[in-house]
Amino acid sequence: MLQRRKNHNIGIFLPPSPRGPGMIKSPALDVAIMISILKKAENNNVRLFDLRANIIAQDSFWLKRGVDLGVFNDFKLCFNHVLLKKSPKIDLTVKKILKEVSLDNLNFVIFFVSVIEQFSLQFFTSALCIAAQLKTNDPSIKIIFAGNCPKSHIRQIMRRFEFLDAFLEDGNEYAILEYIKNLSTSKALKSVTYRDGNKLILPKANLALQLNKPALPDFSLFDLEKYKSHGKLVFPYELSRGCVNNCFFCYYIYKGGKIYKKNYKYSVKELICLKNQYNVRRFHFIDAEINFDNEYLNNFCKELVREKAEILWSALAIPAKLDFDLLKLMRESGCVQLRFGVESGGSELLKNINKNTTSTEMSQVLKDTHNAGIYTYVTLINGLPMEKENDIFGTKSFLYKNRKYIDSATICDYGELGHFGINVLENLLKTGKNMQASQEIRSTGRLLRSYAKRIGLNEIDIIDDFLSKID
Repeated sequence: MLQRRKNHNIGIFLPPSPRGPGMIKSPALDVAIMISILKKAENNNVRLFDLRANIIAQDSFWLKRGVDLGVFNDFKLCFNHVLLKKSPKIDLTVKKILKEVSLDNLNFVIFFVSVIEQFSLQFFTSALCIAAQLKTNDPSIKIIFAGNCPKSHIRQIMRRFEFLDAFLEDGNEYAILEYIKNLSTSKALKSVTYRDGNKLILPKANLALQLNKPALPDFSLFDLEKYKSHGKLVFPYELSRGCVNNCFFCYYIYKGGKIYKKNYKYSVKELICLKNQYNVRRFHFIDAEINFDNEYLNNFCKELVREKAEILWSALAIPAKLDFDLLKLMRESGCVQLRFGVESGGSELLKNINKNTTSTEMSQVLKDTHNAGIYTYVTLINGLPMEKENDIFGTKSFLYKNRKYIDSATICDYGELGHFGINVLENLLKTGKNMQASQEIRSTGRLLRSYAKRIGLNEIDIIDDFLSKID
C-alpha cells in the first residue's frame, strides 16, 4: 500500500536528449501548467530540473562535460540497458547528467516524455535511463511519467519497466493531484496507472479535462533567458485539445474525436495576464489546429481586437476551410504566421492518410493566407508507407505551383521523427528490433529538400521563422 507523506517535495524533470523535430525554442506549456496546479495545492514544494534548456539554447554545456546525448538515439541499446544488461556507455552518460543536479529530499520525480502534444521517443529513452538510475540510488522516490502517450502503450511500459511507479494518462495535468492525494489507498484512480507493490492498478475512468479551470501557466521556474531566440522570447499557449482529423501517422491522443476548448474570453484574459506578468507579447499556439471551429476562431480574434490584447501570434492550422475574410480578421488580431501540415501534394496519398482536404483546396488557402498578410510555414512528410512515385511528383509540383505563397517549408522523413516514435516503440516492445527510415526514404528526402531550396523555399526553425517575420 502507498504511504502518505505530510509534505511533498516534487521534482519535475525535463530530460536532455539529442536535438530533433519538435524541440522548439519555447518553454514547455504542459510543465508550466502542472507547476501552477502543484503550487496551488497544499504541502507541495516544487522544483524544476530543466535539462533540455541548454540543448534548446544550443550552448556547449553538455559538450564541455563530456556528455554524449547521442546514445539516447540508440533505442534498442537504451531498452537493453534498463531491462537486461547495463551499457557502460549509457551508465557513464546518465551518471554525468545526474552529477549536474541536486535531487536531495525529493519524494516524487515527474518525467515529461512529450513535446508539442506528441510522444517523443528520444525523451522517453533518456527519461527511462535516468529514472532507472534514480530508483537505484533511492528506492523510496516515486518515479512518475507524464505526457502524450496512448493508453495501450502506457500499460505495456508500466508492465515492462518495474522501476516506474505511475504514468499519468490522457495528457491531463490534474492527474498528478489524483495520484498524490490518494497515496494511502490501493484503489483504482482516474487517469493514472500506478504500481502498488507488485500489483499494477489500472484507471477506473478518465479524469475530466478542465481547460477552463484557473491554472495560469507558471513559467517562473524556467531559465527563460535560455529560451530566447535573437534576444526575444516566445511563449506557448493553447486554446484547445483535440483534432478533427485522424491521420494514421499521428499519435496525438485526442485525435479524430471531441475537441475540448477554452472559453475564448477566458483565453484572451490569460494571454493578457501572461503578457503583463512576463513582458512577453509573442505567442505560438500549440493547438493541433487553430481552425477546429471557425465560429469559435472568429469570436476569439474579435475578442483579441476588442480587448486590445496587442499580441503577435503563430498557430498550426489545417490547410482547409479558411476563407479570406476570416484570415484578414486573424491578421488584424495579431496572427503573423500559420503553420500548415500539408504532408503531401499527392492527391491519392492525401486520401489515404485521412487528411480531409485536397491539393486544390490547400493551394487556395495558401494563396488567401499570403494575400491576407500572414506568413505561411508548410510541413511535409516524405516516405509514408503508401507513398508512390506519383505522390512524390505531386509534392514537387505542389511546391512549385505555390512557391509564391509559401514562405518556409520543412520536409521530414517518416521513421526519423521523434513525433512518430510510438510505432518505433511498439516494434521495440514486441520484437526488440529498432525501426528507422530506410536509405531510400532518406535519399528521397534529401532530393526533396534540395528541390525546395532550389525554388526558394528555405527550411528554418519555426520560432526563428516566426521572429524573423515580426522583428
